[in-house]
Amino acid sequence: MNIYLFIYLFLLFFAFLEISNIPSKVRRLLYIIITFIFVFVAGLRYETGVDWLAYKDYFDETIPLNEAFTSNSFGNVFLKLDIGYSLLNSIVKMLGGNIQHIFFIISITSTVLLIKNLKYYSTHVLTALLIYYPFFFFIFDMSGLRQGLAIQIVLFSVRYISEKNFGKFLFFILLATSIHWTAIILLPLYIFANKKVSVKSTVFLFVVSVVVFTFKIKWLGAILGDLIGQLNAYTTLSNKLNVYTTSEIFSIERGWDLFSVYNFIRITLIIFFTHLFKDRISKSVPSFTILYNFVLLELICMFCLFEFFEISERLRFYFTIAEVILLSHIIFVLKNHIMRIFALIILAFGVFLNAYPFLLELPSTVAYHPYQNYLIYTLFDLNSDGYSRLQEHKASHD
Repeated sequence: MNIYLFIYLFLLFFAFLEISNIPSKVRRLLYIIITFIFVFVAGLRYETGVDWLAYKDYFDETIPLNEAFTSNSFGNVFLKLDIGYSLLNSIVKMLGGNIQHIFFIISITSTVLLIKNLKYYSTHVLTALLIYYPFFFFIFDMSGLRQGLAIQIVLFSVRYISEKNFGKFLFFILLATSIHWTAIILLPLYIFANKKVSVKSTVFLFVVSVVVFTFKIKWLGAILGDLIGQLNAYTTLSNKLNVYTTSEIFSIERGWDLFSVYNFIRITLIIFFTHLFKDRISKSVPSFTILYNFVLLELICMFCLFEFFEISERLRFYFTIAEVILLSHIIFVLKNHIMRIFALIILAFGVFLNAYPFLLELPSTVAYHPYQNYLIYTLFDLNSDGYSRLQEHKASHD
C-alpha cells in the first residue's frame, strides 16, 4: 500500500470538509487524528529517509551525559554546533534510549508545535496541513528533522516581532539555533521583517532576482570566502561553511529548470493574490506583513543565492512555511462554495507537484519506500532493507 499517497488523499478529504464548514468539535478531532498519523509515520519510521544513518552515527558517537560529568569530557557530548540537539542525544543515551527515541521525541514536538502554529496564524488549519504535507513532511519530518523543528520554533517566534518583545524573540531564535545552527541567521528579522514593502519594491525584488539568477551574477561566494577566513578561530563553523561552499554535492548552482520555473510561478501567484486580497487576509492572519515578507525572502533565497544550492535550500525553507499559511487563506477569500472547491482542486494539484516523486513512489525516492515502521518491524522481527535502499539512493544522486 502506498501510505504516502493515502495520507495525501486523507488530508485532501479533510480540507474538503473544512470548506464545508464542519463543526469546531469535529475539527479538533481531525487535528488529533492528523497529529497521530504524522507522529506514527515520521516519529516511528525505521531506516527510512535519507538522513537516518547520519543521525544514528551521530547518536552512537555521543557519550551519555552522566559519563561526560564523571570523565569531564563534554567535548564528546557537544560534537557539533547544534548544542541543544547534542544535549538531547546525550540525555536520551544516558536514560538507555536509542536513535528511535530521538526520532519520536522530535517528531511529536515538531507536530504539536506545527498544529499550535497553524491554529495561531490560520483559521483554516486542515487546508494548511494539506499544503504543509507535500512541502515539508518528506524533507523534514521524514529526514532533516532538526531543521524541521527549528522551522517551527522560528515560526512560533514571529509573533514576538509583532509584539515588539525582543527578549522572547531572542530566546526562541537561540533555541532554534541550538537545534539547527542555521537559525541564527534569522536574528536580524526582528529589525526589518515587520516593515511594509510597497508594490514598487516588490516588483523591484522580482526583477533583481530574475536578473541575478538568469545572468548568473555571482556575489555570495566572495562574501562567504572572506567570512570563512574571518572565522578560522571558530573551526567547527568555518568547516561547516567550507563544506557548503566547496563540496561537489553541496556547492552546485541552481539554474532555470522545471523546478525553478514551478517555484517562480508559485511564488509569483502567491504574492499577486495575497496583495490583491490583502485587506481581507490581513484581518484574519496575525503578523500578516511578516509572513508576506517571508515569501519575498524565499524568492531572494532561491534566486539570488543560486551559487550554493544547499545554502539556498537551507535558508529558503525558513520562509516557505509562510506559503502554507497564506495559501490556505487565499482559498477562503472566495465566498462561493463551488468556487472554493474549484480553487482547492487547483491548489491540491499545485502542491502535489511539489512531492509527486514521493507520492508516486518514483525510483528517485527509493530511500523512502517501501515505508518501514519501527513498531511493526520490531514486533514481527522483520528484516530491514533500509541500508541497501539508502546506498541505492546515494548512488543514483551522485
